[in-house]
Amino acid sequence: MGTKTIHKFQIDPTHMVIAMPADAVILSAKAQHGVICVWAEVDPTLPKNARYFEVFGTGHPIHVDMGVERKFIDTVMMDGGSLVFHVYERTN
Repeated sequence: MGTKTIHKFQIDPTHMVIAMPADAVILSAKAQHGVICVWAEVDPTLPKNARYFEVFGTGHPIHVDMGVERKFIDTVMMDGGSLVFHVYERTN
């Protein structure tokens, strides 16, 4: 096992699959320079796995009939707080 570090991963709204080292622990999600990012504690020497994220705006539907389970990560405010998004990771 290598040394753990914290890495940043950008969430692309058109493709929310991120390759992260196995056993990455998501710490938070925030906006940085107009982009939603997640920070995770990782061992960069481990092989990467696909992780699936979803972002929902306040007041927008979260479809619960898709057979998808989600874990809430964080709320992200952008554009001075006029845009509020909620970041989830798919867990199945």
